Amino acid sequence: MINIFITNDENKLSEISHAQKGCWIEVTDPTDEEAALLVENYKINRSFLKAALDDQETAHLEQSEDQTLIMIDCCISSDREKNNIPQYETAPISLILFDSFFMTITRKGAQFLNALKENEEEPIDTRDPVSFFLILMKQISEKFQEELRTISSYCDEITDHLFKKMKNEGLMQMMKLDKSLIFFSSSLQANQNLLEKIQETRPFELSDPNEKLLDENLVEYRQASKMCNLYISVNERISDGCSNILSNSMNIVVERLTIITIVFSIPAIIFGFYGMNVKSLNLQHAWLPIFLALGGSILCWIIFYRKRR
Repeated sequence: MINIFITNDENKLSEISHAQKGCWIEVTDPTDEEAALLVENYKINRSFLKAALDDQETAHLEQSEDQTLIMIDCCISSDREKNNIPQYETAPISLILFDSFFMTITRKGAQFLNALKENEEEPIDTRDPVSFFLILMKQISEKFQEELRTISSYCDEITDHLFKKMKNEGLMQMMKLDKSLIFFSSSLQANQNLLEKIQETRPFELSDPNEKLLDENLVEYRQASKMCNLYISVNERISDGCSNILSNSMNIVVERLTIITIVFSIPAIIFGFYGMNVKSLNLQHAWLPIFLALGGSILCWIIFYRKRR
C-alpha cells in the first residue's frame, strides 16, 4: 500500500494524490507490482529497495549519488503468545531520503508510523525528513524501554514461582524471554551505532533542534542498551541458579534412593543365606533371621544418618 502525505500551511498532516516537494511517501508491505511502480515512478535505487524489503536487515546507513538509505530496527509483539508469555521480534523500518521528498518502507513496523501520524502534541513536518527520522527513533526507543520493563515484570513473576516450586516449565519461559532480550540487545546496539555514525560523519545537515534531538536519542539508546544487557545478565544468573538447584535436588533424591536400596538389601542378603540352605546356620529359632535383618537395617540407617549430619 502506498500513501502520500504532506504538512500543510496549518502544520497538519494531509494526504495527497501525487508526490510533490516536501512530501512523505509511506509504503507499507508493498506487492511486487507496487515495488515495480516505485522503481519506475521515483527511480528508487534497486539495492535500497531490496534491503528495505528484507526482514533480516539490521540498522545501518547507505548513500548513493542522490539517495540516502537509513535502516532502523524496531520491536514488535508477535501474535504468538505461549503460556501467557509475550513473544517479541524485531523488524526494520526503512527511510529513503531523496532531494525533494522522503519515503518510508516497512512490512511490520507500520504501528510506529501510524503513531507519528496520530500524534497531535508533537506533529511531524514532512518538509524536514531529518526531524521525522529523529522523532521516529525517539518513539522506537521509548517502545523498547516499555517492552523491557514488561519483560522484567514477567521475569520477576516467573522467578517468584520458581523459588516456590521448581519446574521445567518456568525455566522454559525464562529461555523464551531471554530470546526476546537477545533480539532487543542486538537491535538497540545497531540503532545506537547508526546514531553514532550520523553524529560522526554528518551525512546530512543538522539544525540546532535536530542536533539536540540526536544527542537525546543517543542517551536514550545507551540507557536502553545497558538496561537490556543488565536484564540478560540477571536472567542468566537466575537460570544458572535454578539449574544448579535442580541438579542438587536430583543428587539428593539419588542419594536417598541409594540409602534406601542399601538398607533394604540387608534383609534380602540375610534371608538369602537361609533360603539357600547354607550350613552352620541356626535354624531352630525362626525369629533369629528376622531379628538379624531388622537389626542390620536399623544399624545401617543409623550409620548413614550420622554421616549425613
